[in-house]
Amino acid sequence: MNAPEHNTPMPTPSIDQAENNTPERRLPWWLVLIEIALIFIVLFSRGATPVPEVNEPYYIGKAAHFWNAGGPSDDAFLDSADSHLVFYITAGWLTLLFTPTQVCWIGRILTWLLMAWSWRRLSYALAPLPFVSVLTAAMAVFLRVNFHMAGEWIIGGFEAKGFAFVLVFLALEALVRGRWCRVWPLLGAASAMHVLVGGWTTLAAAGAWLITPQDRRVPLKTMWPYLLLGFCLSLPGLIPALLLTVGTPRDIVERANEIYVYLRFPHHLIPLITRTGGLFVTRFALIAILYLVLSRWILRSRWVKKTGPPTERLNRLDTFVLTSIIILLGGMAISLLYETFPARVASLLRFYWFRLPDVMIPIALALAAGTLLTCVIRWSLGRWRPAAWIISALVVICTTGAIGSQFHTRWNSPPQAQKIHPPDYWVDICQQVARSETIPEDARFFTPFENQTFRWYTGRSEVAIWKDTPQDAQSMVDWWNRLEDIYGENRQDTHLFTFGAFPPSQVAQRLQDLGRRYNAKYVLTYRTWPAATLLPLPVVHSNERFMVYQLPDE
Repeated sequence: MNAPEHNTPMPTPSIDQAENNTPERRLPWWLVLIEIALIFIVLFSRGATPVPEVNEPYYIGKAAHFWNAGGPSDDAFLDSADSHLVFYITAGWLTLLFTPTQVCWIGRILTWLLMAWSWRRLSYALAPLPFVSVLTAAMAVFLRVNFHMAGEWIIGGFEAKGFAFVLVFLALEALVRGRWCRVWPLLGAASAMHVLVGGWTTLAAAGAWLITPQDRRVPLKTMWPYLLLGFCLSLPGLIPALLLTVGTPRDIVERANEIYVYLRFPHHLIPLITRTGGLFVTRFALIAILYLVLSRWILRSRWVKKTGPPTERLNRLDTFVLTSIIILLGGMAISLLYETFPARVASLLRFYWFRLPDVMIPIALALAAGTLLTCVIRWSLGRWRPAAWIISALVVICTTGAIGSQFHTRWNSPPQAQKIHPPDYWVDICQQVARSETIPEDARFFTPFENQTFRWYTGRSEVAIWKDTPQDAQSMVDWWNRLEDIYGENRQDTHLFTFGAFPPSQVAQRLQDLGRRYNAKYVLTYRTWPAATLLPLPVVHSNERFMVYQLPDE
């Protein structure tokens, strides 16, 4: 007599359960280290620019100020709210031991090593062949640099974003392997380091979990302790972000949002309506379409299922990318309403809706291409073994050529934060100020509007410059009002004031009035405007291109 049949329920996936498939081949540790080293070289070739990079004076200046490691003690920007508190705490202590330039190189190298390690893990989960991860890294960097829409980046100077992306890569590796419970603590830690990078990635991961068929995902009742852990880990980044507007009048918050979105960062926040937005959006749309076509073909191809890694992994990544595209479309829809509801739109768009898709589409396309390459190599090994070696050699040649060309171009450029020309004369006048025996250490300066490195080179305070944007609402409005007061309608000019519009005596009087208003005693500006015009003020330091004037006390 046959035993009675029972309806046995499907087993619940375990905490770290991936899909059932043939185990991946474990590579020798020395081969893994070589692969990580090669990825590091790829990242180094992109990021090894002369110090400081465009955001390093901002981050390192704030980190040093947090630890009281020298620098000006009375500076409106440095005294504003610390929105990246975890980075300042964990990295700022280096400024007590090393110079700013040394801190940048230490941070860069550490970031790129961790990123190379985490990228290799993510790439190997989708393309499990040795050294394919080197190609995918080079492709991701190339695509991000040349096809971005809103100026987001992965490889750059030493700042909070780099460490956040390390954790994001590890979370994505866990996601594509189906280890959902590992995703949330990693993304919580990423949010602590950079709340927007981690926050948007968490939202996209949640969308991917919802899209995944129920019988293929870890249930919520299993994940909730890890979700709670991720939320707790995110609090050191989330709380400082929430405090940026707490206790501030509504009209100040609305004005700060409009300054931030429409006047200061429209290229990041509303690329659809910026001057070059159409070109950037078009080229970004091209790689997005290419990814969607390639991923759809890979997921449906029987040949790929026979020769490649488990397509279920790429399917999980695909759901994550689709969620990020939904976020992108939401941001675009909101930005189209900026003329009708400017205040409301600004309050939403200030959260960088285009940040995640700007990096995820290039990353996903590179990983999909790596998956396809893995299939081609495996297929060729079964038919004509030399074909695999030919393909691998072509990959190495193309990758090496791209790295060499990129490194030569980047390294022979001036520092990305060096916006004043000619740079040699700018550095010289800043060094004169730094070494000056007549200028007090607590002196405050008016400096050229577009400079980013005066404080970096001199350690002296500035009244206000374009680059150093405070993050809390009240400080941002105050900063903008100072810019309007000092530079007026000519703030985009390369000179402190348009001297040609006023006689030198009137400009001098205007500077003295502003000096009393903002407690500034010195002015660093271009030597002549127009030619042979000097201000009737005492000259403290000078070179062939720049002048440092002292403002009288009365």
